[in-house]
Amino acid sequence: MAALQTLRSKPALLMSVIGGALLLFIITMVMENNSGLFGVSDEAGEAFGNEIKVNDLETKISEEQNLQEIATFLNNFFQTGQMDYQRLTEEQRAQIRQTVWDNFVNHGAIEQEANKLGLIVTDAEMQAALKTPTTFEAQFLMMVGQFAYSNPTIEGYKKFINEFDKQLAQISQANPDMAELFVNIKRACFYAEAKLKSSLLEQKYLNLIRTSYTTNPIAAKMAFDEENTLLTVAVSAIPYTTIPDDTVKVSDDEIKARYDEFKANFFTPMETRNVKVIDFVVNPSTADNQNLIKEVKALEDTLRKTSSMKDIATIVSGSKTTINYNQAYFKKDAFKESQLMEVYNQLDSMGIGSVSATKSDAQFVTTFKLVDRKNTADSLNIRSLAARDAKQADSLLNALKGGAAWGDLAKKLGQKDTTMWQATPYYVAQEAGDSSKYTDPCQMPLNTPCILGNYVVEVIGTKGNSDKYNVAVIKCPIEYSDVTYSAALSRLNDFVANHKDANKFEEEGKKAGFTVYSLPAMTTSDYMQFVNVCGDGGKDAVRWLFDEAKPGQVSNVYESRNAKDESHLVAVALVSVSDGDYLPWDHEVVKNYISGIIRQEKKAEMILGKTKNVKTMADMKKIQGAQNDTLQNISLAQVPYNDYKLAGSLAKAQKGQFVGNIKAGTGIFAIQVIEKTTKNKTFNASVEMAKIESRKLYENFATQSMYGRQMGQYPTAFLNELIMRNGKVKDNRYKF
Repeated sequence: MAALQTLRSKPALLMSVIGGALLLFIITMVMENNSGLFGVSDEAGEAFGNEIKVNDLETKISEEQNLQEIATFLNNFFQTGQMDYQRLTEEQRAQIRQTVWDNFVNHGAIEQEANKLGLIVTDAEMQAALKTPTTFEAQFLMMVGQFAYSNPTIEGYKKFINEFDKQLAQISQANPDMAELFVNIKRACFYAEAKLKSSLLEQKYLNLIRTSYTTNPIAAKMAFDEENTLLTVAVSAIPYTTIPDDTVKVSDDEIKARYDEFKANFFTPMETRNVKVIDFVVNPSTADNQNLIKEVKALEDTLRKTSSMKDIATIVSGSKTTINYNQAYFKKDAFKESQLMEVYNQLDSMGIGSVSATKSDAQFVTTFKLVDRKNTADSLNIRSLAARDAKQADSLLNALKGGAAWGDLAKKLGQKDTTMWQATPYYVAQEAGDSSKYTDPCQMPLNTPCILGNYVVEVIGTKGNSDKYNVAVIKCPIEYSDVTYSAALSRLNDFVANHKDANKFEEEGKKAGFTVYSLPAMTTSDYMQFVNVCGDGGKDAVRWLFDEAKPGQVSNVYESRNAKDESHLVAVALVSVSDGDYLPWDHEVVKNYISGIIRQEKKAEMILGKTKNVKTMADMKKIQGAQNDTLQNISLAQVPYNDYKLAGSLAKAQKGQFVGNIKAGTGIFAIQVIEKTTKNKTFNASVEMAKIESRKLYENFATQSMYGRQMGQYPTAFLNELIMRNGKVKDNRYKF
């Protein structure tokens, strides 16, 4: 109370206290929200001393997306002749976001190494790259020249840029959508030009790396002999797996004693989190499925009772279908895709007006009606005049009806009187209204000028008629109900509320029936993979893990939907934090790795105790657990069981010789060579050296994808090591 009286009697002191409290409040808010005093921190990341701001990163991502979309458009145009512009899918956009970041980090590594070597890209090399394009960027610029002027050279590209404003003004009047495409093409060109120098530096450095792989005639001769020495050998083995893991104990003291031996394997340049994750995907219940089947059966009955396309359209649009009904007629092949295969398979057996019985599979409940069938042309030969607006289109049509020649009108408009065959694998019925105006050329009568948007069009020929089908499809995804979702959310919330110990999170989660997985060394760079699986809501979980959580804590439940439109309920537990440098001996990853090695060594000694007196293959086969095999005509280069210790023993063994107690990677082996021959081939040092160099090149540049190992752009292992050791990478993308 005395303190309060003092403040009341001294206004200046009171104001300073209030001001100090306000300043403390602001500073606290700034720190909690990752802000500087003059705004939110906008650093998306750093690598090799190079910072990248959020806006700069987002700009690069936007430009890269546009470049890839335009490149795809141009490739499709050259292959099909169709002006078909496709936006990237959400999955492709996510891949580009990650690729742009990876390129930023990789280029930082290459730029640093290139600077050490004195590698630069000269203006002359830039010009040479445009004349003889070897990079994607240079090839793209040549494609633009080919698209614009049928001139796939640097001159064609320069002409496109020089005449762009003039061409754009003409295109904007005739077709605003095409004008937007041209603007995006120019934008992609400038971005490709900006990337070209970086790509050439990377290409120069990577070519240097590729040509640095070498060998010698002695190593080549050894590899040649391995490939051309053939063996038939009897093998007997007792795998380490014959001894259960839980019977071999490994103490913490044993792990600590061996830690320094393997410590180099556990270097981590960034902070890591040992995290446990419950990712619960909400799926429809049996009741949800049955209720949807009832809904669709009711729609099936309604479809059977009407033949009006308008009424059918109303029925379909009012359902939960994922397939729109636009009353158009399509060739049968249009239904030959995964979601419509059941329609495709039944079309020929259905009569007009018939409706399929409602069917349910794991994902959809479906019924459909064959509304109508028509036989129409597959291709139209058309000619057209582009008008400035609807008024000019009407004027041109009246002139043609009055006897004006197409060629004369085209000449006055500065256009060419040409014809073009257009594929029409569909048919669209003409709506009631002006008989001279249409929404699609397939509706138009032969040899009759008509209006199509701001064009005057005439169909002067047709070819290739086929049946087109008008089908109304109700295909409803089986989705969970609000009741099902609420029950799942309540279940996970209850679990989290009653299990707040991160160290017991995995064990108790599994007991409760949840799937729990580990991210034992999660970094901020891993957040994209986490978000790709869980959805955008997973960002909140990552922010909690890296910005708020303390070891031992369990998060609340995060609700999220991913790109596949799956609903995820996510809860995470932070077990421990490693501040960089080396993971400690008691980290989960370290303990599992070292204890696995020690356990295998103990198993080996236990098995060797049984086999120490084995002198023959017959003796080995008598040992309990022995597995026996005979390998026919294998070369020494074909490492049996992918074990190099076994291969070394085979290389030394003579015909008929028994070799036992081989302590290999997967077990204790015994071998006896039955036959050993050499292929009659001549050694060529240069050829064999080239084979080795090629193999080493593949091993270093190969990347692992979902389709297996394949040659990539970068020497993956080498760059990863550079980045890990020298990059000092800070990845703050998870904050934004």
